[in-house]
Amino acid sequence: MQSNTLEHLEDIWHHIHSLLPLRDAARIACVSRTFLRSWRYYPNLIFNRHILGSNSDGRGRDFIRTIDHVLKKHSGVNVKKLTLDMYNFPEVTNACRQRLDGWLQITMRPGIEEINLLSLANEAYMFPCWLLSDDRIKDSIRCLNLSSFAFRPTVKLSPFKCLAMLRLNYVCITGYELGCLVSNTLTLERLELNGCGDLDCLKIPSQLQRLSCLMVSGCFRLDVIDIKTPNLRVIRLDVEKVKKLSLGVSLELNELCIPGPDFASYARLKLLSNAPNVESLYLKLIDEVF
Repeated sequence: MQSNTLEHLEDIWHHIHSLLPLRDAARIACVSRTFLRSWRYYPNLIFNRHILGSNSDGRGRDFIRTIDHVLKKHSGVNVKKLTLDMYNFPEVTNACRQRLDGWLQITMRPGIEEINLLSLANEAYMFPCWLLSDDRIKDSIRCLNLSSFAFRPTVKLSPFKCLAMLRLNYVCITGYELGCLVSNTLTLERLELNGCGDLDCLKIPSQLQRLSCLMVSGCFRLDVIDIKTPNLRVIRLDVEKVKKLSLGVSLELNELCIPGPDFASYARLKLLSNAPNVESLYLKLIDEVF
């Protein structure tokens, strides 16, 4: 009975520890054996400029050294959220990339739910899709947020079973590769694409019944958009050179934003028939008011 009580108390302390910011969690682990044990299973690994202490010179080498030190002490087990924000350290981007595969191998374990990898570089780093070959890892991910990476999923990559939010910012990915990723990701609820220069077409199949928000901007090669999923509530398209826009029947649509006079006739003639049950609609046509 006493043993069960102690285990219960330890679980409570571990939960409290998991709620602390990374820096505070690390500090308290230095003065408590209980928290030192739970530190090896700390769930929210958020590495950004805020993790650098006041004694740091604020440079990228401290950022890398801090990550190396934390992950050396961490078991890699029980990580729920991983954020690597390298925006503020452009001088060490290449050094971070050299370590990134190793960092991801430690932290991308079964049970991880959120991955945010934010870089700032002219040459995109290739995201190691082979890490997603383990279904135990891939099937727990709910949020995937990549910035300034190359992401090359193929048909060999089996569907995500829990992925609800996908955000790609300045990611090198083609329309075919994106199709391989989303076509069978039936749990997808939100898709955001910004500055994806290799994206030439965007096809959203009808199977994505849960998708409610689609936001696309700055994809300058995008010339075909074909949307068939019926439950979108928000569509924001900030694109200029699209030659073909097809919006299937959307019973839930209440916000549509599309650019330029080229789509004005489409909006006027087809929108109401494609969204018969719309109650309120915010329609913005850049360069044209009607």
